[in-house]
Amino acid sequence: MKKKLLALLALILIPSLTFAYSFETGEEVLLNNPINNDLYSAGGLVQLTRDVQGDAYIAGGKVDIDANVQEDLVATGGDLTFIGDIGGDARIAGGNIRITANIDEDLFAAGGNIDILGDSTIGEDLTVASGTLTFNGVLEGNLKAATEAVIINGVINGSADISTAKDISFGPDAKINGDLTYSSAEEMESIPEGVVAGEVTYTEKEILLTEEEARKIGKGILAGISISRILSMLFAGLFLIWLLRFFDHNTVQIALNSTFKSLGVGFLFLVLTPIAAFIFLVSAVGMPLSAILVASYFILLYIGKLIAALIIGMKLIKVTEKDSFLRVYGAYALGVVIFVLISPIPYIGWILKLLLTLIGIGALILYELELYRMLHKKKMV
Repeated sequence: MKKKLLALLALILIPSLTFAYSFETGEEVLLNNPINNDLYSAGGLVQLTRDVQGDAYIAGGKVDIDANVQEDLVATGGDLTFIGDIGGDARIAGGNIRITANIDEDLFAAGGNIDILGDSTIGEDLTVASGTLTFNGVLEGNLKAATEAVIINGVINGSADISTAKDISFGPDAKINGDLTYSSAEEMESIPEGVVAGEVTYTEKEILLTEEEARKIGKGILAGISISRILSMLFAGLFLIWLLRFFDHNTVQIALNSTFKSLGVGFLFLVLTPIAAFIFLVSAVGMPLSAILVASYFILLYIGKLIAALIIGMKLIKVTEKDSFLRVYGAYALGVVIFVLISPIPYIGWILKLLLTLIGIGALILYELELYRMLHKKKMV
């Protein structure tokens, strides 16, 4: 039993602790001291007001950054504001994103509403997936965007490739010095003179099926996929709950009591494990460890889904440690159905599933850390 426990601890702790320098988590994280290396932070509210001399990895319900990051920035939050300079790439995801920044290299952004304000400059390319993109800055490279709507009132020195469900509009300060390639349901009636210096290419988004035909086919496909996923998760959960019921119960309690902290730790796992695996991969002596990290990464992503389903079920059905296996498994089964049926929800379905999975992974890691500390204190490990 002890060997199994140590193996499980190693599986979870290795990807979580590798290369963590400044590590700050909590319901409210206020970072106002000098940070002379890489930063890893997660919480309900994260505020960064001092410069970071390395990379910054930040996750939170609300993220406010008013500082410079010398190298790369990776950030996600329900509501995210960034003011400052970035020496490398920036990868940002959130519900509402507001950026006033000088970014030396590329910017990758995904969110509901993305607003790049007028004092912003991007040294290389901008890639966006969003509901609405409002661009008022200066982009030295190319723009590639998939959005509901785009508003351009800044300067793009490269070309723009835009796929939009609705429309593209231009403000008085808009300028594209390269080509404009766009696809939408309808072609723009006119583009203001002087806005696009190069060629304009329009591609109509073709509707191959009627709305009724697409709905019927979609329902059939989703039903088949959903039933398959439900059955596979029910089968996997059978063993998870039977073998580790006490373990599962404590993990779910952490997820419910420290939701934002669990989400943040899960996000750090999602980001750091591939980085660590790559670093080990490029060194010959580290290749076996890289393979272990990659395997543990995908295993924990799947386990995170199972725990997410259990979190949903135990939130809806009250379950205690003394309840029967059937009651616990019944709650889990309900959670599985809800978790799988979230997928078809337009725009937010995959986001909800990802957030729930990250919460599950984060809670699992936090519980393992607490268990390790307890066993270490008793000198059992």
